[in-house]
Amino acid sequence: MRQATAQLYRNEGNATLSQFSAHRLAIGINRDVAELGIKGLAGGGALAGPDQLRFAMLLAEFTWITFHIWEREKRGMTVKGQWERGPLVGITRYLSTPEGSAWWARYGKRYPPPYAAEVDSGLASLSARQEKAVA
Repeated sequence: MRQATAQLYRNEGNATLSQFSAHRLAIGINRDVAELGIKGLAGGGALAGPDQLRFAMLLAEFTWITFHIWEREKRGMTVKGQWERGPLVGITRYLSTPEGSAWWARYGKRYPPPYAAEVDSGLASLSARQEKAVA
């Protein structure tokens, strides 16, 4: 039984790594994609026309990847706490930017409500920490 559980965790870990690797490689080997991400996260109207769509696609891909990690943890298919330690931190960082926030306000309702609620809670927690740091 323990071997089967360990194998399940390993297979799920490999699937997660594959999903994230494709996303990271798109950014890491393509300077245009990396610059698009930087401009999109900076906000301030730096994106126009097709770049807005391209950045929205990057956010959608990253959000779906984090959803799958969240779902795997909820189903007991990954190590408990993985979601909070990594993907939640990353997605709240992206979605707390001006472009990310606007995107989440528009598309966040397309994601399963329990996942969206945890993302919203993470965003609220990040905002509270930032406000406390400024005060």
